[in-house]
Amino acid sequence: MLAKFIWEIIDLVEEKADEKVKQKIYLVGGAVRDFLIGEEIIDYDLLCEKSALALAEFLQTENYAQIVSIHESFGTVKIQLNSPANIQLDLATTRTEIYEFSGALPIAQYPQNINIDLARRDFTINAIALELKPNQEFEIIDIFAGQADLKNKCIKVLHDLSYFEDPTRILRAIRFAVRFNYKISEIDLKLITETLNKPQIQGLAEKIRGIRIGIELKRLLELNNYLDGACLMTELGAWTLLSKENLIINLNPTDLPLPSWQARLAYLLWNNHNLLNLLELLGFEKKIQKQIGFIQNIINQNALNQPSIKLIKEINNLDLDFYNLLFNLRPAWQNQFKLLEKALPQIKPLELIEQGFSGIEINQRLEYLFQENLLRLKQ
Repeated sequence: MLAKFIWEIIDLVEEKADEKVKQKIYLVGGAVRDFLIGEEIIDYDLLCEKSALALAEFLQTENYAQIVSIHESFGTVKIQLNSPANIQLDLATTRTEIYEFSGALPIAQYPQNINIDLARRDFTINAIALELKPNQEFEIIDIFAGQADLKNKCIKVLHDLSYFEDPTRILRAIRFAVRFNYKISEIDLKLITETLNKPQIQGLAEKIRGIRIGIELKRLLELNNYLDGACLMTELGAWTLLSKENLIINLNPTDLPLPSWQARLAYLLWNNHNLLNLLELLGFEKKIQKQIGFIQNIINQNALNQPSIKLIKEINNLDLDFYNLLFNLRPAWQNQFKLLEKALPQIKPLELIEQGFSGIEINQRLEYLFQENLLRLKQ
């Protein structure tokens, strides 16, 4: 069932819009796919045959929504509904796209034709539209047999150059296969292999904005069964999108949870010497890179063999996700670290001040007590 606000927009246009605004409006993309298979719709994308901006300005004039942002290069507008609050919609004008080279951002052109717009999309299951009409009526437009592929649980692109034009679609195909438990078609598997074997595709993250590949990895690694996706990437050779080098992939984390996609990806790529460069390329925040670099240093220096109070505090100050990452990488250290925590002196700095210690003497005394406790616990 489609949300009530979608039909309110259609009825509002039908009742009050002038000829500039009144146009065919479609629901497109993942929303249609999820609607047809009975999944909850997370994002609603509306497509207009004349002008998305005209529709957005009309809805704002009618006090139904506010314009949040306009992306002129792709003819898209983001709006926020006044009611229900905090609901945002993406409005787009029908377009076709031209790729100047593999992985490039496409150049948009704007024919007023839904079929041409559907032809630019990634997979048949995402190239279905609903033409929305008053009185909660709609017509399904499915020129690429996407409904049949939904029924057969099959991932297919629309044409043979699709993966070459936009190689991030390889990661998207893997994500949909894992998320919905669908199969990538035999033809698509062949196309993916051919694309990944092209020299200009290998290490693509270094040639285009790596964050685009990072966004696709994020969506894949946020799935509960992300390891299935990582295994399928390995099977297909899709990691080559990140680097020309043969990457070593860890596929066996411990039972410690790694909820964030950043920790999951850091674990998967851990054994590669250029890890931090890869993570920066994919858009990791500096704070996260710093924590991962700290973990690298601990492991490289085998720091738990020469423990200190400062080291224990720094490990405990890691975000939980990266604390768990450390002990996923070194499971044998878990019991060792628990022993170190038990050895921490219970005396407070204030008590040491009362005993006459001051300044650096306090830290030295605490460290001495820690080493004494540790020695006793090991005996």
